Amino acid sequence: MLSPDEGVRFFRAALDGEGEQAHIDQIVGLCNGLPLALTIMAARSQVSPIEELASSARNTRNRLAEIADGERSIRSAFEISYLALPEHLRRILGMLGLHPGGDWTAHHVAALADLDLATARRYLERLVNARLIERNSSQRFEIHDLIGDFARLKADSDLSAAARDAARSRLIAWSLDMVARADEAITPGRYRPPIEPTGHSVPFTDEASASAWLAAEQKNLVAACQLAFDTGADSACWRLAAMLRGHFFLTKQWDDWLATHTWALAAAERARDRDGEAMTRNNLGLALMEIGRLDEADEHFLIVLNRLADAGDGFARANALANHAAIAYCRGEYERSLRLNQEALTLYVERRHARNQAITLRSIGLVELELGRHEQAVTHLTMALQMFSVPHRPISLDGAMAVNCLGEAWLRAGTWRRPSPGSHAGSRTAATAAAATRRRGRYVDSARWRSPRADQRTRESAGVPRSAISADSAPPRPRRSPA
Repeated sequence: MLSPDEGVRFFRAALDGEGEQAHIDQIVGLCNGLPLALTIMAARSQVSPIEELASSARNTRNRLAEIADGERSIRSAFEISYLALPEHLRRILGMLGLHPGGDWTAHHVAALADLDLATARRYLERLVNARLIERNSSQRFEIHDLIGDFARLKADSDLSAAARDAARSRLIAWSLDMVARADEAITPGRYRPPIEPTGHSVPFTDEASASAWLAAEQKNLVAACQLAFDTGADSACWRLAAMLRGHFFLTKQWDDWLATHTWALAAAERARDRDGEAMTRNNLGLALMEIGRLDEADEHFLIVLNRLADAGDGFARANALANHAAIAYCRGEYERSLRLNQEALTLYVERRHARNQAITLRSIGLVELELGRHEQAVTHLTMALQMFSVPHRPISLDGAMAVNCLGEAWLRAGTWRRPSPGSHAGSRTAATAAAATRRRGRYVDSARWRSPRADQRTRESAGVPRSAISADSAPPRPRRSPA
């Protein structure tokens, strides 16, 4: 495989005469570093003007047909390698043509082809040895663009429609199962719709490895969500978006958050699934609220309150009330925000959703800060922090956010407490919150606990980069954790 610069040099060396760089770049881009493809296109340049070849390369919808000179074709070369494979490996290559994302692992192939993990690994090793796929720098598998085109052709010609549909369904189900398990490892206690387990082994073991897995798989998971929408798997589509929402909230992946939930909303509406529509509108509204599009966000929350309030056994109404309360806070309507939050808290208590109770208590404390009710705010924020605390586990992001708010409440109440000389309890608590947010790379949030009175050396000892600590001394803004 040649790099783009190497491909240009290779093509120029084989070229009969000079050509404009822009035209050469287009032809080299079509071949994507494959020496045989470049050789074939260079041979064609001896009988066809370079600008015509470049135009064909730019406009073609069939790259394999384009790379042929009458005697040789890139598809024929691939066909020879393909026919040399045993039947079960030809089937695997065809199924790889169905994979909608980027690179993959043996776990994906096990799901696609309904194999155990050890067999999937062996089959992939055989395809690597046949030079039809390769390992990348992350030790994941990938396929050259042109071989990927060939694999998709073989999926269409050599696999039945039923086999293709079954493979896609297995991949979507596996993606949904794994994302739900990753989200549970990262945020235990979150309300989740029921997910059917697939029985496949889990490619992570704890919170840190689950977060790393989600980051590595994000492109594939977003593609799986779109595949679910495109193939009419509406229930899986909105559930997959819902399970990804927590990852998007932590990593601030706005574009993918909005894209997946736009598909999810259309899928839920197409299926007339009230629970799915209500959950998706709450999640989509949260994304819009996070990026400052408050009116659009509130439209979704009000639709849930006015038309879908009974969805999810009333959980949708509670979430929409809490989210609508956050909009009121952002607009400076503090008394109204307090009433809405209190109504949401009552519903969460009735349904025994402990995590949502804690999130709402934190929101109530923030509202009370703005109303000057500092002691009440400290009480509610302390209650929230206690509910977020889990024995023998590091402080969670939810807990860190509660600490941020509690520190602000202490400051405003004039009780930034130091129980004994040199103990600096408030600073130590804040440093703990900074560490919790920093574990996920959220340096901006890890800096939010700081105040004009906080010690710069304490912040630096907590590992917060100077670039993450702005001069702005505004209090924490309202932020709803994903429910």
